[in-house]
Amino acid sequence: MLEKLYSIYKESFPGYPVSKDAFHYSLKPDYAQLFRKYHKDKLIGYCIVSGGAVTMLCVSPHYRNKGIGSELLSQAEKYIAKQNRTRITLGRGCENYLLQGVPTENEGAVEFFKKRGYSSDLVSVNMTLKMGDFCPERLTIPSCGNVNFRLAEKREEAAVCEAVSKVAEDWVCYFKDSDEDCLIAEKNGVICGFQLLSAEGGLFKKPHEKLGSIGCVGVIPEARKQGIGLQMVMAGANLLKNQGCTGIELRYVELVDWYGRLGFVADKKMWMGEKSMGENVDSL
Repeated sequence: MLEKLYSIYKESFPGYPVSKDAFHYSLKPDYAQLFRKYHKDKLIGYCIVSGGAVTMLCVSPHYRNKGIGSELLSQAEKYIAKQNRTRITLGRGCENYLLQGVPTENEGAVEFFKKRGYSSDLVSVNMTLKMGDFCPERLTIPSCGNVNFRLAEKREEAAVCEAVSKVAEDWVCYFKDSDEDCLIAEKNGVICGFQLLSAEGGLFKKPHEKLGSIGCVGVIPEARKQGIGLQMVMAGANLLKNQGCTGIELRYVELVDWYGRLGFVADKKMWMGEKSMGENVDSL
């Protein structure tokens, strides 16, 4: 079954290539609620629900515009409503998801959901940096003075988490017992910035491409506007380049222009649609 789910995903989202293992690990269809549509014993579409989120809706291109997507979405909405959920999100909303929203480049996808009562003013951006174009010496970013950038040691986890809590309390869980490297900015013996690095963390990559990732980038409030953040991300990108990465992926980006100063380019945009359970969910 996994092979069939993965095959339809690849047909439906060619701009978001992932490995079969990453597909399975991210969505965990074996532990989610799965709605399927068949034609003559052939799987032609499906919808995955985890918690209050529709984490994936795929219909094979040859069977689109026949009401199959609407049918699958309706089944998912009814199921979520019975779980006493008050809101449905598309993509994100639980820990088991692959796409954080609806890809805007998929023709008609956003309009499909808007017609069915979903709305949002938020578009999430993913960015990439190609290592062949990355040269720290050519960047014109401000110096941050006497700041040391280095990988945190395991014994420093509590201090790192304390710094993270000053920026975003809900990020702390990502730094506890993490398998990823944590690059910190240190000034006068105090951790003032942090970011997670993974040389294998890129999600949307082609076969044989080594795509790293940078995430949860933060600078504590009292150390902001000193150029620490840009210098820290540059240091992290350089470290990943030295580890053999051919590119770096950022997901859930808000500061598009800020990362653009380092050479990152926005290449994927996802509409963060959601819907109140009181908004036209049929025959609940």
